[in-house]
Amino acid sequence: MDSGRKLRIMPQDLTPVLEYARHLVALHKLDMQGKNESAEADSVRDEMDAPWYAMTTQEQERMGGLSADLYALAEGGPPSVAMNEQQIKTWKTEAEDCKKQYLNGDIDAWLAFCRKPRPNSFPPPCGNPTSVVHFLQARCWDKFGDYETAAIFMQAAEKTDPQLAGLVLDLFHHAGNRDEERRYANRILNDSMSKPVFIYVAACYLFGQFNRMKSQRESLCNRLIPILKEAIKREQLTPHGERDLPDTEMNLLKSLGFCFELVGKDNEAMMLYDQALELHPNDPDLWLNRGIVLLYFRNDLAGYIDLQKAIQYKSNRCLPFLVLATKEFQANRFGESFQLARTASEKEGTNELVSLAHQLIAISLSMRDQNIEWVLDNFKLAEKLDPGNSTIAHNRAVAIARAEKQTHIEPWIVEKKPQIINIATAQPSRLSDQVLQHMEQVMSVA
Repeated sequence: MDSGRKLRIMPQDLTPVLEYARHLVALHKLDMQGKNESAEADSVRDEMDAPWYAMTTQEQERMGGLSADLYALAEGGPPSVAMNEQQIKTWKTEAEDCKKQYLNGDIDAWLAFCRKPRPNSFPPPCGNPTSVVHFLQARCWDKFGDYETAAIFMQAAEKTDPQLAGLVLDLFHHAGNRDEERRYANRILNDSMSKPVFIYVAACYLFGQFNRMKSQRESLCNRLIPILKEAIKREQLTPHGERDLPDTEMNLLKSLGFCFELVGKDNEAMMLYDQALELHPNDPDLWLNRGIVLLYFRNDLAGYIDLQKAIQYKSNRCLPFLVLATKEFQANRFGESFQLARTASEKEGTNELVSLAHQLIAISLSMRDQNIEWVLDNFKLAEKLDPGNSTIAHNRAVAIARAEKQTHIEPWIVEKKPQIINIATAQPSRLSDQVLQHMEQVMSVA
């Protein structure tokens, strides 16, 4: 369950707009704490000068709007007024016009609309107007790539609509706020009413945090197994037309299989994958997952066949190509191992797996007596992806010794089966984009 998504924005990568927004939010928090005249607040203001003058006039106006929105949020959000049915209709018509501008790239139009007085109620079954407005504000800042600011407004929306908790989680994940990410993920998993799609997302993100800690990972798996089973049941009872995403059931199933494997319940995992493959025989991730169970716990030959099936059905994962490349290398078929490893290096996978692919490229090239510079370039890429891995240094030394025709050459270190079990459970890709249309329909936005 590795995340192949956007990297956390570090301070040195902030644009002037994002940098100013960070300072503005910090200053607003100090103001709310009564520290507006403090030395700490003065220090924040000093930091705001440089990004302010680096922004365009439009961006400066946007920051002015953000400041007003943060203060309005502290006071309960934009003003609301009683409106009759015709006034609500007019408000929604204006919302529709702004939405068209938004879809054409004018995100500021939405933000400006959100500052206008809103109806204090909608006729049922429409969404809560306050939640709707904050949801829209969050979506705007999400579109600007400012996930931290988006999370502030999505949290405000979620206070009156708890079903938005998954979108808050998604934004904190992208903002790199691991503490809030973990808090929201646990909250979703502990709530029996959480949407199945958000159960899946929460499980993915927690695995991302505990990926390297075996004891915590196994504990998480044992906790998740009954939660995922229940989420699958609820998703199966939901008519297909009413599901948030069409592939949630499959993603939950793969996550459950992943948990079974990590706690050593390979029989349960095999039964799960066997049943799923009867219904979805063209799913490459199911073939890959079952192949891993067979390869690591039961039957090498059958496992390799399943990995070949995963490739046949257009798997975009690194692992099946990498495992088969290793198999070809062990059989001294270095041309085949090179081709498979090169393909593996271009697919999705953890840094460690892609690093292994570059190592195998380098070793296969060395065994074919290819240019040493090409060999070393791939070792360099492997080391960049997995710094501190002593195997890379050993194998690079072996390659150099081979190139120099030394009399004593150490053997390569190449494991028969890569020991990183990277189950092919897909990370949600910009979840808030995927469920936006459905959420807007539920909340009756424009």
